[in-house]
Amino acid sequence: MDNNQIRVGVIGCGAMGKEHIERLTNVIPQTKVVAVYDYIEEAAQEVVRKNDVTSFASGEALIDSNDVDAVVIASADETHADYVMKCLEQNKYVFCEKPLALTAKECEEMMEVEAKQGHRLLQMGFNRRFDKGYVEMKEAIEAGEVGEPLMIHSAHRNIAQAAGFQTDYAITRVAIHEIDISRWLLNDEYEEVQVLSVY
Repeated sequence: MDNNQIRVGVIGCGAMGKEHIERLTNVIPQTKVVAVYDYIEEAAQEVVRKNDVTSFASGEALIDSNDVDAVVIASADETHADYVMKCLEQNKYVFCEKPLALTAKECEEMMEVEAKQGHRLLQMGFNRRFDKGYVEMKEAIEAGEVGEPLMIHSAHRNIAQAAGFQTDYAITRVAIHEIDISRWLLNDEYEEVQVLSVY
């Protein structure tokens, strides 16, 4: 292995995890996936069969490994906060799929730990910031090509939701993209938030 490559461990070998593994393996030359973990062992073993990686018995063991430089977290939402915190405490770089955590308090605790380390370690998986269309829209807004934005109307539509979809998921798993991208596009913060239900 190239000594300049970043050795990456991936926690979560479902749809998103496999997408990250594919890109880290075949698109980004500076990275090599060396470790995986999934609580469904067969999902991890499928990745092991296709790639030269080690499967770990737990996400914590993967993070603890001296053979892992950075971690991608693509596991179930409720596991994100603990895994991220463990990475930060060990001063390891971590990319986490949204949501970062299920409460604001957990996010604030992560920020405190990262600040104590003295440098940036954490990146969130808000992919729209890197989408060509959104980048062009931001450039047009900042260049004044469309005038000053006064209102954003954003709609997110899925054909169907996965089994077990809960009401709060509409915010934490779906609308979170719109919440983030609006702040980013306008380079502004929210002053007030309301959630209205028609049910």
